[in-house]
Amino acid sequence: FAIAHATMEQRPRISISFGVYQFGLQWGDGAVNLVAMVIFARDAYRTWADYRKRFAILFRKIPELQRNLVEARSTDEFLSFLRNAETSLAKL
Repeated sequence: FAIAHATMEQRPRISISFGVYQFGLQWGDGAVNLVAMVIFARDAYRTWADYRKRFAILFRKIPELQRNLVEARSTDEFLSFLRNAETSLAKL
């Protein structure tokens, strides 16, 4: 899992898109199958930091999450895996 991020002056407040690469995408010295592309307003950095922390917790606590996201057959299934993972953390 890799995260590419950039800031804008004011908008969007925060926008996250995901790219799934079944056969891997060269990233640094390795390859990744899942990339989050994030754009956020400069003054929303704290919000982005909270999201980044949440991603780390999700992937650490739910090791199968990345595989499930990469193998999702549709956008709806991808979002369902992500929402269910986040919801399950609230129950811990």
